[in-house]
Amino acid sequence: MGMQNDKEVAKELLSSLKEDTAKVSVLSNDALYSLQLKSGEDIISNSTFESLGLKPELKKGMDELGLEKPSLIQNLAIPYIIKGRDAVFQSKSGTGKTIAFAVGALQRSDAGKGSQVLILTPTRELSVQVGSELKKLASYCGLNVCLALSNYIGESINEEIVIGSPGKIIGLINSGVLPTASVSMLIFDEADEMISNQAFGAQTLKVIKLFEKSQKIFFSATYSEMSQRAVKKLVPNADMFFDKNTKAEKIQLFYVEVLKNKKIEALKTLFEFLNVAQTIIFVNNKHMADTIKADLEKDNYSLSIIHGNLMPEDRDSALIEFLNAKTKILVSTNVFARGMDIPQVNLIINFDIPKFSAEEDVQTYIHRIGRSGRFNRSGFVIDFVSGEDDLNALTAIQTAMGSVSKKFTLDSLKEAFMEEDPLL
Repeated sequence: MGMQNDKEVAKELLSSLKEDTAKVSVLSNDALYSLQLKSGEDIISNSTFESLGLKPELKKGMDELGLEKPSLIQNLAIPYIIKGRDAVFQSKSGTGKTIAFAVGALQRSDAGKGSQVLILTPTRELSVQVGSELKKLASYCGLNVCLALSNYIGESINEEIVIGSPGKIIGLINSGVLPTASVSMLIFDEADEMISNQAFGAQTLKVIKLFEKSQKIFFSATYSEMSQRAVKKLVPNADMFFDKNTKAEKIQLFYVEVLKNKKIEALKTLFEFLNVAQTIIFVNNKHMADTIKADLEKDNYSLSIIHGNLMPEDRDSALIEFLNAKTKILVSTNVFARGMDIPQVNLIINFDIPKFSAEEDVQTYIHRIGRSGRFNRSGFVIDFVSGEDDLNALTAIQTAMGSVSKKFTLDSLKEAFMEEDPLL
């Protein structure tokens, strides 16, 4: 087959996204597990949850939530967690990592015996999401979950599972609010970020030193060479399952060349012609996120925004709005790039190509685009390329991932749209 021209690419984007949006519209958060599993057959194992020897009340909860068969990562990881072994796991975005460590943590916890599992994440939003997944299952087991967010205030934590950032967890331990004697397991979600990011690295090390004798489990979709070296030093006896840093298979990549000062206009053009369920727009700085929000709201677009300068309660309400599909558009910095699972998101727009450092760019890009294409569903990505620097950065990222983008123009998208709906 020959190379597609701009218009053929635009037609493909238009029709594939429209078709996927029709499918996504039937998804609901309540039926999330079973619906995702049915479309994720390529990443489902041949095993069963029964074979993992789970306690009856946990298995009952999983049955009621539609968890029928383990995904490959769940089938691999759960036995390690249950046996109390240190382990490091890598699995692509949207393959069921949260359920893997949730099931392992709940199986190993006993009601009424104090805090036994600490789950550490890099962002408030991810802590909230992990907490909501865990609470669903924990309720069947008579276990409780504490969300130790930045604005958490309490006198004593005795919930069996505690979720928060390393800094907050250390603060709660130092102030005597979180007793440490009963803690037997540490789980690091988005582990490469927790190890290699300077803001987290020192705190992560401190937590690990505080719990030298506790089991340590690490999960991430990507690991840099540096984070692989670091984790080998931190837990030398751990079983390690590293893989290549690549995107989920069914995510389709597109790009459009846009002048820097015309990017917001280009967004509006995309929203005019594309039929999207929900979309996340990623930017490289907080100021740009604010600028986009102000400009789009002037044109009566309804959207949410998340970045590090917002008050915790504003971040929480933006997340809830977007989760409940009250808004179709979320503008965010990289705080939302990792781990977030919102089934209706089927388009990612990289308003800014990540540009930090070569290896970090590849990982950031993989995590950003992994917010779509969850559990082996389709996902779509449009990258805005403004000039040679952007093109070089995108080419380097995609070469490292072994992927290629298809180019279209806004004019060709408009033409394709008019041909499809000539009366409009």
